[in-house]
Amino acid sequence: MFLASKRLMGIAAPPMHCSCVGVIILKSDMLRYIVKQPSALIDFLIQAIPAKRSSVKKLLQSHCIQVNNSVITKATHLLQAGDNVIYDKQTLSLKKIPYQGLIHPIFEDEYIIVVDKPAGILTIGTEKEKIYTLYSELNEYLRFKYSDKKLYAYSVHRLDRETSGLILFAKSKEIKTTMMNNWKQFTKKYLAIVEGKFHPSSGSIISYLKENPFLKMQSVPEHQHSKRSVTHFKCINANENFSLLEITLETGRKNQIRAHLSEKGFPIIGDKKYGSNINNMKRIGLHAHHLQFIHPVTQKTITLNSPLPNDLKRFIQVLS
Repeated sequence: MFLASKRLMGIAAPPMHCSCVGVIILKSDMLRYIVKQPSALIDFLIQAIPAKRSSVKKLLQSHCIQVNNSVITKATHLLQAGDNVIYDKQTLSLKKIPYQGLIHPIFEDEYIIVVDKPAGILTIGTEKEKIYTLYSELNEYLRFKYSDKKLYAYSVHRLDRETSGLILFAKSKEIKTTMMNNWKQFTKKYLAIVEGKFHPSSGSIISYLKENPFLKMQSVPEHQHSKRSVTHFKCINANENFSLLEITLETGRKNQIRAHLSEKGFPIIGDKKYGSNINNMKRIGLHAHHLQFIHPVTQKTITLNSPLPNDLKRFIQVLS
C-alpha cells in the first residue's frame, strides 16, 4: 500500500475543500480514502473521486462503496473523521449482485409490482426528503433484478409515512394511467386500532374533507374546494381500551381514515396529529391489509392480503 499521486491514480485532483486526507491504492481496482471531516457519503464521493452525482449513485447501488469494511448503499450515510471509505471498481464487473434492501414484492409480473410497505418510510419523496423513500428503494430493487433493462416504478397510489401495508406500482407510464383510470374497480381495506370502545358495530362516515392551514384534513360544509369522502367501517373486536376495525375505502382522500375516525371520537392509536393520546409508537395503528383489482393486461382479478404487522399485534396484546 502506498499514498498514490494523482498521476498514478489517473483521476482528476479533488477540490481543495475535499474532506479526504489522501488516497491509498489497495489494488489496481481498489482505492481507499481517509475521511478528514464529517460529511454525507454522496457529497464526500463527489469530491473525492471526483464524479457526478448520478455516477456516484450508480456506484452506491452497485455495492462498490464500503465504509469501515461494510458495504453502504445509502447516499445520506454520515461519515465521521477517521472513517475509511473504499471504492471497489471490481464490483462493477460482476454480472449479478443480490439485492439486499428492504423491498420484497408479494406480487410481481412484467407489468405491475405490489409490495408490503413498512411503517416509517415515505411512498414518494417530498421537498424535505427525496432520497430514502419506498419509490427509491423499489427502483433500486428493479435495477438489481433487471440489470440488463431500464425499468422504473410508477406510483399508482400512496400510503402515509406512518401507515404500513399493500401498495401498488406500475412498471410503465401506460400501465399507471390505465390503472388510475380504473381506480373505482379497486377494493382497498385497512385494519385500524383506535382508542376506546368503538360503536356502532358497522356503518359509514360521509363528509366533505378539506385541508386546513395546519396541513390537517377536516370535514367542512360542501363547497368547491372540499372533496366528498366515504369511509365504511366494521368493528372486529373491542374492549374498554381499544377497538380493532376493518375499514373499506370508497374514496381515497389524503388522511381520510385518520380524519374520519378522529372526528367520530376514536383516533387511531399513535396518531398524535389527529388527537391520539397514545404517542409512544413510532407509527400509527393503521395497516393496508387487503387489495383487490383487475389486472390491466390479463383482466384477471388479483386479490392480495397482508396480516397485521407484529408490532401492532404486540400492542393489542399489551392493551388487552
